[in-house]
Amino acid sequence: MTHAIDRNANIPIDKPVLKDRAPDFEKLTGAKGWARLHPAIRKRFSDHNLRVTYPGTLKVQTSRFGFLFAVLLYPFGKPLPLARARSFVAEVKVFPDKRGGVVWQRNFLRPNQTPLRIESVKQLGADGGLMECIRPGLLGGIGMGLRVYEQDSALNFASTYYFLRWGRLRLPIPLWLTPGRTLVEHIDEGGKNFRFRLTMTHPLFGRTVYQDGLFSDLEKV
Repeated sequence: MTHAIDRNANIPIDKPVLKDRAPDFEKLTGAKGWARLHPAIRKRFSDHNLRVTYPGTLKVQTSRFGFLFAVLLYPFGKPLPLARARSFVAEVKVFPDKRGGVVWQRNFLRPNQTPLRIESVKQLGADGGLMECIRPGLLGGIGMGLRVYEQDSALNFASTYYFLRWGRLRLPIPLWLTPGRTLVEHIDEGGKNFRFRLTMTHPLFGRTVYQDGLFSDLEKV
């Protein structure tokens, strides 16, 4: 899989998101790519006022290096589960954010039945590009710029840069100080099911994080 080049040096500092403008995934993907997506995927990503819950399961595999970063990033909004190899009963809730973005709230049930929540917002940056930002934790938040494209009828999100944020301030993070480039794949499996797959690959340490989830779209007709 080919990713966009790292552009940490060009991250705009202290630029706000665009208020009251939800991401237009059709525009971000391009008309031709959007048309090639599975119809069910277009439905899920075209309604910005959608409020829906997708139940399912999620398998997590994390290398030692990836687990270390999950621990280090925990105070910045808990972007990664603290698990080396585990399967979770899970649900994903999608709903609009008050600033115009789309919230993806992932709830995982631990073996002791206590919940683990990871919540992020996909929103447009001031330059019109897509960003995904984790809800801030005790020490602030973390986010990434995303390139959106279609491949094999699936919708893909590939990271292009990372940043820490405190309010409107954003500070770039070099790629080697992260778990690596992120690739998220949204794949329709037919019927009422779709697959969520996340892979993080470090330039020196290889694959650090892998998540593979199968969810049911109960809203699908």
